[in-house]
Amino acid sequence: MRLTTVLLAALILAACQPLVKRDENYPYYHPPAGTTVVVQQSIDVPPGRTRAFFQNGDPVTYAERNRFHPSCEFEILTLDQTVRTIRPGEFRVKRVIIKRDQVADSGKRMVAGIGIGIGLGTGDGPGDIMEVVEMRLQSADQPDVYRLVCRGGEDNPADARPPSIREMRTALGDYATLELPPETP
Repeated sequence: MRLTTVLLAALILAACQPLVKRDENYPYYHPPAGTTVVVQQSIDVPPGRTRAFFQNGDPVTYAERNRFHPSCEFEILTLDQTVRTIRPGEFRVKRVIIKRDQVADSGKRMVAGIGIGIGLGTGDGPGDIMEVVEMRLQSADQPDVYRLVCRGGEDNPADARPPSIREMRTALGDYATLELPPETP
């Protein structure tokens, strides 16, 4: 009876531990709520837009971004015909949402097959997707800054993965940093 109680207690304690260890290179460990996003440099949101994109540490336009590599974007709530600036400051991540974005039209892919003969055709299977980590932001100083969204590279559904924290940091470069809350024992 005593051994059963000890084993049951050990099982319950093990079940309370996180399934994913804190590894910033692992794509399935995401910044938790309570993370602080620190904007280090002013970020300009172009006129007529609500998002500013980053890839490989540099600001890029939506069209310039390489959709097959991780990228991040800051989004504001108010659309304006003038440049909007996100000022340096701290933003608390109040909610994290993990989702998949279906790519509307990634173009036809040519695939080769080897069987009885060699065939060449177009891939008409399921479209590509991007795994997304959406962080809802909160700041009393800049309430118009809505969220930070980081995407993994576009890929087929079996191979797509979310960006790791390290990849998010690389995408943002010196413009913004992610400060994770301390681990709880």
